[in-house]
Amino acid sequence: MFFWRGGVYMLPSRTQWVTPEIDEQAVATLQREIGISSVLARLLVHRQLHNPEQARTFLHPSLDHLHSPNVIPGIEMNVARIQKRMEEKKPIVVECALYLDSVIAASLLINLIIAAGGPKELVQVYAAKQERIPATEEFVVTVGIFEETVHKEKIIIHPDILKGESPFPRLSCSGIAYKFAQALLGESSQQFLDLAALGTLAAQSSLIGENRIMVKFGLDSLKRSKNIGIKALVKAIRLNKQVAPQLMAVTILNNISAQMELVHLLTADPGDDLASIVEALFQNSKESVQHVQEETDSLATRVDIDAESRVSDWNLATIEGLELLAPFGSGNLPPMFIIRQAELRDIRQVGLGQQDLKCTLIQEDVGIEAVGSDGLGQIVPQVSKNAVADIVGEPAIHEWNGVRRPQFLIRDLAIHHSQIFDYRGTNHKLDKIKKFAEPNSVFLCFRKESLAELSALVEGKKNYQVCLVPDEQHLYLHEFIPTLFWYDMPHSMDELRKVLRELPQYGRLYCLFGSDHRNQLASIPSRDQFKWLYGLLRTRQSLRVESIPAVAKARGVSENAIDFMIQVFLELGFLKYERSLIEVVPTPEKKDLAESHSYKMKQHELVMETEILYSNFEVLCQIINQDKIIHNHT
Repeated sequence: MFFWRGGVYMLPSRTQWVTPEIDEQAVATLQREIGISSVLARLLVHRQLHNPEQARTFLHPSLDHLHSPNVIPGIEMNVARIQKRMEEKKPIVVECALYLDSVIAASLLINLIIAAGGPKELVQVYAAKQERIPATEEFVVTVGIFEETVHKEKIIIHPDILKGESPFPRLSCSGIAYKFAQALLGESSQQFLDLAALGTLAAQSSLIGENRIMVKFGLDSLKRSKNIGIKALVKAIRLNKQVAPQLMAVTILNNISAQMELVHLLTADPGDDLASIVEALFQNSKESVQHVQEETDSLATRVDIDAESRVSDWNLATIEGLELLAPFGSGNLPPMFIIRQAELRDIRQVGLGQQDLKCTLIQEDVGIEAVGSDGLGQIVPQVSKNAVADIVGEPAIHEWNGVRRPQFLIRDLAIHHSQIFDYRGTNHKLDKIKKFAEPNSVFLCFRKESLAELSALVEGKKNYQVCLVPDEQHLYLHEFIPTLFWYDMPHSMDELRKVLRELPQYGRLYCLFGSDHRNQLASIPSRDQFKWLYGLLRTRQSLRVESIPAVAKARGVSENAIDFMIQVFLELGFLKYERSLIEVVPTPEKKDLAESHSYKMKQHELVMETEILYSNFEVLCQIINQDKIIHNHT
């Protein structure tokens, strides 16, 4: 059983939600000082950006905000040593750790040396701990390998060389390599922002400060990159969606061949066969895809929520404003919002295998289209019509045929109220029960004949319980019923109201009644029909029971109607019945039809059928007091 606020989760969330405490005064200050929406202000405060100037810089970063590379210890000396090796045309050995960031950083250094005037042949790349560097090579640049004691002819490119002495966040190897490019080429180093961004993302470095600026402008430069290897890689990813996970698998499994192919690709010359290089890269990493998928399947069970929002918050302008927080990644995750108590209108399963869901979120008469993926479609059968839920997700802009509109991407949801599922009149009761019954399910029935129907289902299943009204005392021993089946029609509304009034709290109520217990007499015969039958009987003075079908056929009425009218006349004393012969009482006491017990009961039954069997879903919910149940948690 799942609990919330001292109550019960009727449909629990798939993940644990963590909501923040927001400084409302700081939110108001940012709104006023920067002129931004309350949604964006809340997100900045949650990211500890309370100061208006800090927040403004975060929203509008510039390459001018990058620190001087000279704050990196020893960088001026190391750049001079590289330049000297280039002037002397002596080899520069790059020893590269087998991580994607390290490989990209090594590729950046090779391209940097070429851009600075050095020949490509000057650089020799070795896989760390996999290939032996000749003892004659004294000048080595190690990428992704940290050593406390460094040989005087060795240059270390690794995040740990900063040791907290710089104003940077933890830079990736590619980020540090870009700092070497800044020191060597100045503004011309911006041509390598694409590689710096890719390496920073591969290293999953926190996207704040220096990292965020490099990635933001680096991703923009990818669109116009002059690196022919990057162009070939982007083209391959567009053509084959399996390329991206295969590339990530390179760093996970330390595949040497794939790593070296990636260096070859990112430092390719115009005359190289790029298609063959890309093919070799992905062939060498293909066996890693399964491992990546297994890692991906282990999804986090916790969702950190940035802020609460309302459906009415999400218009195109507000959603576009959230892009000021990009790029997203480690340390700067895409903002996650919770919308509380929104109606899930017209929810349905969509997509391949019905694994996704689609609905409209309604709150205070304002709606937004919503979609959910990652298997959320599987919960749709557990969601009743117009259920109210708390929804966690993120806003987006959906564009189709040139039309742009707000959309909410559902990541998770939870329903706190009891739900009613309307299967009244179904001819497939047992199929519904087999589909929806869970441990500790309870079956509520009002008629003894239903016990025989349920016995085969319940037999041998101790965790199923059948409760027959009025012998329903076992029903009220439950504090909570996760799944309740209302199996058949009650005898009266008073009987139904008594049961519903004392009913324990439940999770889901499935209404299956109305097919086999529906009254065979759809309506009460008219007074003219009563008058005709009584007149016929007075003329004949008597009628044998076996003659009823012929009388019904001659008049064009049902036998059930004839039987009912005769029963009413018998109760009123107008007729008497002896030995299969119905006779007229000569001088009966004058009485109204409504004084007959059967007539009154039929009136009640038909009213009850109209209210609980033929009514729409909303009326059914009102009868069951669903409105009260929905709001019990507030």
